[in-house]
Amino acid sequence: MLHKTATRRLALIASQVRHSRTQDVRVKGEAFIQHANFSSGTQADAKAAAKALEEARKAPSYYRFWEDITTRWKDNDQYGHINNVEYYSFFDTIVNNYLIRNCGLDPSSIRKAPSEKAESSSNSKPIYYVVSSGCRYHASASYPNRLQAGLAVNKIGRSSVVYHVAVYKKGEEGASHANNSGSNDEGNLTCLVTGEFVHVCVDPASGRPVDVPDSMRRKLELVLAKKE
Repeated sequence: MLHKTATRRLALIASQVRHSRTQDVRVKGEAFIQHANFSSGTQADAKAAAKALEEARKAPSYYRFWEDITTRWKDNDQYGHINNVEYYSFFDTIVNNYLIRNCGLDPSSIRKAPSEKAESSSNSKPIYYVVSSGCRYHASASYPNRLQAGLAVNKIGRSSVVYHVAVYKKGEEGASHANNSGSNDEGNLTCLVTGEFVHVCVDPASGRPVDVPDSMRRKLELVLAKKE
């Protein structure tokens, strides 16, 4: 049998160990809670930033280049509004119109004869392949509504370009952009969709990614998004 003094010492040690473990668990618990709160705050901030950007992208003032879109009878689906897939066609139209008119894009280069394609890449004008696209829908429209599409470049990488696009329905008064300066009577436009469209610059002869030419980069910089 243990001496009473030894028993009391063992009981004291056991109590200290339990207290130490309790403190350790509490400290770890508080650290976990603080981390969880920090993570939660970070996620909330990220969501708030994403929402703010989405709202900014719905404003006509965000965009730098504009095209009128003529809706067609075939655009309407059985629900009586423009089908969602048609908006991707509108994205294609405004992006490539800007590249052809302002950046020297030659889509026909991919259809050249084999002998012509044998030219060195340095003498070939690049083309642009879509590698990603997405769309968020905010309101509906239908034929024969008059639409406008706005374009802005969000990011220019080494061989890729990220575009932001939006499509608007004109108001009853038919308000529209008088030019491509990016100004507009925002009160007369209803944002229908906002989207993202990503191009990769490709050599038409090899089909491999190449750097965005400096001349085109300068033209793309003219329509960089207006970010506050």
